[in-house]
Amino acid sequence: MPSSHPTTAELTQSVIAAGREWQVEISSSDQGLQITARGGERLDVPIEFAVTDDELRAYYVEVSKSSLYPEDQKWQQWQSLMSTHLLEALHELDRHDAHCVITVGETGFTAVPQQLN
Repeated sequence: MPSSHPTTAELTQSVIAAGREWQVEISSSDQGLQITARGGERLDVPIEFAVTDDELRAYYVEVSKSSLYPEDQKWQQWQSLMSTHLLEALHELDRHDAHCVITVGETGFTAVPQQLN
């Protein structure tokens, strides 16, 4: 658990761990995060997280502003809320009849339709 401000690597690993909670395989590479499998099924086209390191850090800062948890439990707050936002984005993926990317919107992770090249 990070002592004050988590590193990008810690934030990335927390997103990967949250994916496992929802039976989603998320991988990390130089190109960023990608959902590569859902419910044990490999995806033909991975779903990319169109999120920069700075956006991920800003997302953490925004979530940690909430007063749901005491100051010494901001990491737990991040894990709980980010995981919930990830689940909501997964539900959005299923509602769109198009390929999507995951971005950070006003309410956290969200699925945004995008055309494949």
